[in-house]
Amino acid sequence: MKKIAIICLAVICATNLPAAAQGIAVTNDTLVARPVTTRVTVANDTLVTQPITTQVTVANDTLATQPITTQPPATLAVTAQPVGTQQTATQDKSKPKSSKGGFFDSFGLATKISTLGLGVDFITTLHSNIKLRMGCSYLGFFSLKSNKNFTGTSTDDLEQDVPVHIDKIKFDVLNGNLLFDLFPWKSFGFHLTVGLYIGKIHFPVNGSAPQSFKLEDYVIKPDASGNFKATLRMGNIVKPYIGIGFGRTIPKSRLGYKLDLGIMYQGHFDITSDNMDGKYLTGETTRILDEAGIPEIFRVCWPMISFSAIYRIK
Repeated sequence: MKKIAIICLAVICATNLPAAAQGIAVTNDTLVARPVTTRVTVANDTLVTQPITTQVTVANDTLATQPITTQPPATLAVTAQPVGTQQTATQDKSKPKSSKGGFFDSFGLATKISTLGLGVDFITTLHSNIKLRMGCSYLGFFSLKSNKNFTGTSTDDLEQDVPVHIDKIKFDVLNGNLLFDLFPWKSFGFHLTVGLYIGKIHFPVNGSAPQSFKLEDYVIKPDASGNFKATLRMGNIVKPYIGIGFGRTIPKSRLGYKLDLGIMYQGHFDITSDNMDGKYLTGETTRILDEAGIPEIFRVCWPMISFSAIYRIK
């Protein structure tokens, strides 16, 4: 009877022992769970331990034995990072990424005020020492009243003096620019600038005279009310520029400022107006410029002073 009980106990243990069963052991006064890898059986009235290699399962109301397979414990891969790395990365999102200064590696937008008016520039990098500025400027938001008087010459054979009065001078200045900033030293904001301005610098004039008159090579015919219009304009559409600047074209931070000083060669002024045949005449303008009080330097070259506020996009 005792033998049968032992056999039953062994069978129950063998059939109900799960594959991942745990045994309890005491190590250094501490309970420790360990996997059960052996079982007890009876052979010739003797208790024998054997390794557990199979387990009993029930499938379709039938007992079946299956080999026990053990799965290795899962491991968790942990990558150590320096303290503060995540915080630094979050803070850097608000700052522009550093660039190596390559072709189109960084770019920005600038607003400017200059002797050509108000304008905007698109800025990008061509080389670590060369930046490109493309933009436009406009000056035409106002006009100046004038009380300037001078004397013309009648168009008849008598060539009598004709009094001429200038009432108003307007501004019609619109130019695009293509400029290259050359930085001799990467660590300093000083740079040289060369490039082109393309556009017009026109000064429409409103005046009055009692009759048609000549002014040097120009013949101007007032309307029935004695009023006339003429335009003093710059001779060249394409105008080369050279200058120097202080400040980075593309700042290291999001916002930066720069100052540019230079000179633009514009060529000689001329004047256009309806003559007696309704055409346009051009000619020398020395006396006209003298009468208008235009400084000598503005007659051939246009001084450039420009201040820019720059926003770095990348």
